[in-house]
Amino acid sequence: MRPYSVDFRQKIIDVWKKEKISIRGLAQRFDVAK
Repeated sequence: MRPYSVDFRQKIIDVWKKEKISIRGLAQRFDVAK
């Protein structure tokens, strides 16, 4: 399994900062493991 790109990881962080959703919510939204 390849690591996620820096751009993709940054997008997830940006959403987390803007929307203040849980890590679990982010994992479900972006279909990644928490």
